[in-house]
Parts: sequence; structure tokens; C-alpha cells
Amino acid sequence: MRISTLDRDLSYTPGIGTGELERPSAWTGEWVKHRIVEAFLVERRLPSRKIGPALVRSHWASMTVVDSFSDKVHQGELAREHVWDKWARAGGALPYEVSRMDEALRWPALVLSNGHASEAKVLLAFALCTAYGRSLRALLAKRGWSRSTFYRAVDRGSARIAEYLNARSVAVR
Repeated sequence: MRISTLDRDLSYTPGIGTGELERPSAWTGEWVKHRIVEAFLVERRLPSRKIGPALVRSHWASMTVVDSFSDKVHQGELAREHVWDKWARAGGALPYEVSRMDEALRWPALVLSNGHASEAKVLLAFALCTAYGRSLRALLAKRGWSRSTFYRAVDRGSARIAEYLNARSVAVR
């Protein structure tokens, strides 16, 4: 039985997730994956035509400038009000959700960019497909990726991010 995207979105509650995942006391790979998927779900609600971070959309991620929420808000009072008004009219996300989104989408580039960029790209592609309800099978066929290798890279990348966050004593949120 196939669950529609709307039914899945309505049943999704941040903090619990699809597998009855409870917030752990320390960062785990599963919680990192959950947070990145949650970030894409928040991004879905924002009135933007771009889907996903530049690392998913392009091969030239280091050359692409992407404004974060704080960059957009700190461009001046008028720009801040314009952004917040635009997002409020679109039924968008709350400011704390956007902050969590920015934090989670920054991890793959921050942690995995030095020698593990393929894991970052695969992790972001997994989260994007999960959040947007896109077919992983079609993505794997298009890219020529093996399913088992894909999931190993997702697990390895999320575990590396969890180790990084635990090593720096980042609070689990």
C-alpha cells in the first residue's frame, strides 16, 4: 500500500519521526538522518524555487553562494520584514524551525567536505528524496548507484557527523 505525500506529511511530527524515534542523550547516526530529513521538510514549506542545498543541485558546490536565513535577515530592517512577510503569507516555517534547518543542512558540508564529499552528497540526496517523496529507485538508476552502497554511504556519513557533534559536545536538539 502506498501512502500519499500529504498523509505522510500530516502524520510526521518533528522530534518523533517515522520510526517512533525518540531524542537520544548523545548524537547518533539515526538522529542526524532524522534532523536532516526534518530540515528538508521545513525547506518544503518555504516559498523558494530552489530545492535542496547546492551540494545536491550542482557539482560546483564550493563556487555557489547560498544565503542562510541569518544572511537574509541581517541585510537590513526592510529586507528582514520582507522575508518574514513572504514566508508568513506562504504558510512557511517559524524562525526557530528555519534556524534548525540551517544548522542541519550545514553539517554535511562542514563535516564531510574534506575527503568525504560523496557521503555528503548521498546523505543529502537521501534526505531530499525522503522529505519530498521522490523515488529513491529513480535516483539510484539515474546516477548509476548501487542500493547497498548508497545506504552504506548514508549510514557512514551520518555516523561521521554524529561523531563530530559528540566530540564537540554539541547538545542534542
